[in-house]
Amino acid sequence: MTTFATMPLRYSADPAAMIRFLTDLGMARVVTAGADNFATLVAGGGGRVMVHSVQGADATVTAGETVLCFATEDSDEAAAHLDGKGVAVDVWDESYGRQAMATTPSGGAVWINEEMADLYGYEGHAAAPDPDLVVAAILPTEDFDADRAFFQQFGLTSDPGADEWWEGMRSGGGVVGLHRPEEGWAPLTTSDDPRYRFPRIHLGFETSAPLGEVRDRLVAAGHPAEVVSAPEATKVHVTDPDGQVMEIHPVP
Repeated sequence: MTTFATMPLRYSADPAAMIRFLTDLGMARVVTAGADNFATLVAGGGGRVMVHSVQGADATVTAGETVLCFATEDSDEAAAHLDGKGVAVDVWDESYGRQAMATTPSGGAVWINEEMADLYGYEGHAAAPDPDLVVAAILPTEDFDADRAFFQQFGLTSDPGADEWWEGMRSGGGVVGLHRPEEGWAPLTTSDDPRYRFPRIHLGFETSAPLGEVRDRLVAAGHPAEVVSAPEATKVHVTDPDGQVMEIHPVP
């Protein structure tokens, strides 16, 4: 059975610091390279995050930008699965394995990363992540209907309680949240190569742990965090090493 895990890709000016931040939050390294210049990390409640140095990036990105990707066990099987649902997919070889790409309704390139069967010089790690933590990729969109239909092909289903501003879609492999865009939003990265016109997203998390405990753990590790009460939700705000304010919500 083909499954897809949400895997935001963060381009970082200080990938080692970003990787430490994510482990302080409760994620665990699965694969790393170099002196923590690259890592894939997993959350115990679902989802992954990939961290990549902004230097040497193939896409035109700035430090702190995050783009939408998925992870799957076998890219060729994933491509066949999606093709059977009417989603066109390209597949090609990378140094670390097979890579696939599907195009969103707005023209964004969503990469589908195959789990490494051979590490090719990367370092593997035994992961023991926090089971309370879930990765959320927050996607600004003007067309909920089109994007909902697209992500349903990846096995994501909508949470109850959606409204005109927010709709959470989830599987056992994390969350994609559809969110009405705010002023100044630029939906895609810029590139002459359509493979690198990624959907820009916001990296977030959900947790089943008490928010006060999450805040205290982050503050103790040196990360500025606070519990914020707002009419729509109570959540943790924390500033990550790339200067991005990240939201951590309770699991619904």
